[in-house]
Amino acid sequence: MVLAIFGASGQGKEVREIADYQNAIEKRWSDIVFIDDNKPEGSFMGLELMQLNTAIERYQEIEFVIAVGEPKTKKVIYERLLSLNCELGSVISPDSQVSPYCKLGKGLVIKRGAIISADARIGDNTTIQSYACIGHDAIIGNHCQISTHVDIGGQTVVGDCVFVGLNAPVRELLKIGDNAIISAGAVVLKDVDSNVTVMGNPARVISRNGENDKVFH
Repeated sequence: MVLAIFGASGQGKEVREIADYQNAIEKRWSDIVFIDDNKPEGSFMGLELMQLNTAIERYQEIEFVIAVGEPKTKKVIYERLLSLNCELGSVISPDSQVSPYCKLGKGLVIKRGAIISADARIGDNTTIQSYACIGHDAIIGNHCQISTHVDIGGQTVVGDCVFVGLNAPVRELLKIGDNAIISAGAVVLKDVDSNVTVMGNPARVISRNGENDKVFH
């Protein structure tokens, strides 16, 4: 089995590092490559960098993990891979603490020091960055990006394509709508609607997000 890291950028560098560590223990992948259709084929971090079509034609056994920080872009790539009947794999650091009683989706990235508590549920194609904590019975949707040192309280429900910035605590028993952006350092003490950006302590809405608005500009 070959692991294809989709995204030759900063996120891809971190995912490659964790994949190496995971593979040293599990021996799951015979090779690791990078995919990025926005760059010429060649090499990245000492690994082969190729276009998606090249990888599909070359390898019979291959699984993909999406190493992109922008939730909406993560979703677009995910849907493209599914339309091509590609398999999704997960990169999970051996240094994370993942409860045997939680439920994990496909195509996840879970980095060093992350904690996933009992009966939490993590949707497909979501990234849990280093030292983030997902409380018991919390639900995290698809295509989310949960940043470093984020705490999601127990039984909180996070929708799809949500970005939670660095050091942003989210109280228990809340609902965070689809496509919400929680800025770094925001303290979320009440529900957050879909398609809004919140900031501050306590977090408050600072803008409405359009269909084409992104986290990273």
